[in-house]
Amino acid sequence: MSVVIPDCTSCKHIFKENDSTTFYCSAFPNGIPKDYFWGNVDVRKIFECANGIKFEED
Repeated sequence: MSVVIPDCTSCKHIFKENDSTTFYCSAFPNGIPKDYFWGNVDVRKIFECANGIKFEED
């Protein structure tokens, strides 16, 4: 069994509400899409995620 740590969790634009299991960020204020969060989209290699925001290591 392998453990996957999403790149989104190390981005400076991420935030999480304390009472929620949904992750949010500046690019996706309504919730990070699963394809982005779980690595189906390589956020380190694309020009931007959305809304002019791109991955930046925290």
